[in-house]
Amino acid sequence: MPDPFDRPATIPAFALFALLPGLLLLAACFLGGGWIWAALIWMGGASQIVDTVIARGFADPDSDRTPPGTDGLSVGLAGLHFVLLIAGLAALSGDGLGPAARIALFLALGLFFGQVSNSNAHELIHRGSRGLFRLGAAVYVSLLFGHHTSAHRLVHHRNVATPLDPNSA
Repeated sequence: MPDPFDRPATIPAFALFALLPGLLLLAACFLGGGWIWAALIWMGGASQIVDTVIARGFADPDSDRTPPGTDGLSVGLAGLHFVLLIAGLAALSGDGLGPAARIALFLALGLFFGQVSNSNAHELIHRGSRGLFRLGAAVYVSLLFGHHTSAHRLVHHRNVATPLDPNSA
């Protein structure tokens, strides 16, 4: 009998956990209160715990082929990034949050942008489609990290693990 955990996670299951922090952050931006703290707790630690547990429960895919639906998920995450950028700026610049809630929301959004948006932009700039590449570049530019679009592909990939690569440890 095959091991039920000897299979890769499905795209819908992966999408659920990829989109959950963004949905928590949307609730935090529009509803405030406990949603801010839930988003911060998720982004600050719970997501890493869940990620570790799920990673141990599912095998890596057997092939190098990209599963269908991954580009759609990346586009959705990029769209969510821009919605959160606008909603987050509106919530942080408004009068509805106290100092502690404002700091917590700022940190939760920063963690999302650094952990999810940055990683997603990296995946998008490696796609063959010009549209997906440009979407990844737009996410990087909105993070004030636009130079990484060319530096990563043209410097890091050419010179990886050499003294010419400023990104190798």
